[in-house]
Amino acid sequence: FFIFLLSCYVNSYTEIDLKKIKKKLRCMTCQNQSIYDSDADFSKDIKKIIVQKLESGHTEKEIIKFLVERYGEYIVFEPQMNIKNYFLWFLYLFLAGFFFILLRLIKDIYINFSSRINKPSDAQLIDNLKLAGIDFSSEPDKITVQKGVFNIDRNLIFPKSKKLVLSPGVNFLLDTGTSILIQSDLLANGTKEEPVNIKRLSEEKPFGVFAVIGQEKMANVRLNNFHISGGGESSINGVHFLGQLSIHNSEVRINDSSVKGSSSDDGINIRNSKVLITNSLFESNFADQIDLDFCDGTLSNNFFKFNTEAAVSKDPNGDGLDVSGSKVIVEGNIFEGFLDKALSIGESSNVLLRDNSFKENLRAITVKDGSNAFILDNAFEDNSYDFSLYIKKRFYPEPKIYLNSEIQGQSKATQIKNKLKSVNMLTT
Repeated sequence: FFIFLLSCYVNSYTEIDLKKIKKKLRCMTCQNQSIYDSDADFSKDIKKIIVQKLESGHTEKEIIKFLVERYGEYIVFEPQMNIKNYFLWFLYLFLAGFFFILLRLIKDIYINFSSRINKPSDAQLIDNLKLAGIDFSSEPDKITVQKGVFNIDRNLIFPKSKKLVLSPGVNFLLDTGTSILIQSDLLANGTKEEPVNIKRLSEEKPFGVFAVIGQEKMANVRLNNFHISGGGESSINGVHFLGQLSIHNSEVRINDSSVKGSSSDDGINIRNSKVLITNSLFESNFADQIDLDFCDGTLSNNFFKFNTEAAVSKDPNGDGLDVSGSKVIVEGNIFEGFLDKALSIGESSNVLLRDNSFKENLRAITVKDGSNAFILDNAFEDNSYDFSLYIKKRFYPEPKIYLNSEIQGQSKATQIKNKLKSVNMLTT
C-alpha cells in the first residue's frame, strides 16, 4: 500500500513537470505553437525525449539545455540567460527603461496635451487686452471692441465666457507670427463703408492666425464685411490651426467678406461646423481657398479665383474649394484660374452643384474617395478637364458623379477624365 502511494505521487509529479516543460518549448514545424499544444510529429518526438529524460532523473534545466544544444535557441520561447544572449537582455531592459521614462515625460502628448498649457483666467485675459492697447468695453456677457486701428505684437486670447463683438471700423494689424484666438461667439459687424479688417503689420512676413473655436458648445460666428489677408498658420492654446482664418466647432455665417493672400495651407479652414457662406471673395491664397472638413451647409454666389500675379506664392496642388467628409450645396459660384482643382470633393462627401461657373481651371470638378457629386446646370469654359474621378485613399469605395441628361455644348465622352466607371446620368 505504501509503495502504491509513492508510485502515484511520483507519476503525478512527473506529469506536472512534463506539462511545464512542454509549454516552454516551441514546435519548430508549427506556427508559433508550444510542444504541449501541438500534435505534429516533431512535437511527439520531443515529448518522448522529455519523458525519457525525466525518468532518468534529469532536471528541467538539464532537459532544456540538452534540447537547446541539439536544436538551437529557437526551440525555447524565452531567450536563455547566457553569454550569447546578454546583449539581447541588456537591450530589452534598456529599451523598457527608456520608454518608461519617455512615457512619464510625455504621457499627455495627445490625450491631455492642453492640461500642460498655462491657461490664464478670464480676468487675466481681459488685463492682457488692456496691456495690448485694445479699446473695448466689457459687460457681463460680452466684450465689444470699439472702432480703431490696433497694432498687435503678442498673441491675444479672448475669454470664453464672453461673446466678442467687433464694431464697424475695427482694424487689427498683426505682427509677424502673432495670432488671435476667440473661444466664444463672434460677431464681426462690419459695413461696406467701415469693414472689419485683419491684416499683417509686416509688408513681407505673415501673421499667425485669426481663429475661433467652440468649447463646450458650438460657437456662433457671424462675419459681415469682414476682410482678412496676409496670415499663415500657427499653434495657439494647444491647437494647430491650418488657415489664416480658422473656425472649429461653430455655426458660421459669412457674407460680403473676403479671404485673400494667405501663406498657409488654407485661406480659410472650417472644421466640424455648420456653414452658410454667401457673396464673398476667396482669392490668391497659397493652396486651398476654402477647406471644409466635416461640415454641413451652403455656399452660394461666391467668387473663387487664383491670380498667379497676386498670390504670395504658387502651389500647383491648390484648390478653390476642398470638401472632405461634408454635405454641402454649392450654387451660383464662380471658380476661375486654378492650377489644379477648382472644386475637390473627397472622403465620403456629398455635394449638390447647380448654376456654378467653372472657367480656365486645370480640373473643374474632381470627385474622389467614396464621394458623390450631383451636377446640375453648371457652365464650363476652357477647363483642361471638366470632370475627374479617382481613388486617392484605397480604403474608400469608388466615387460617383451624377450628371443631368443634357450637358449643353459638351460631349460627355470628351469632357470626363474618368479612371473609374462610376458616371451616372440623371433623367428628368
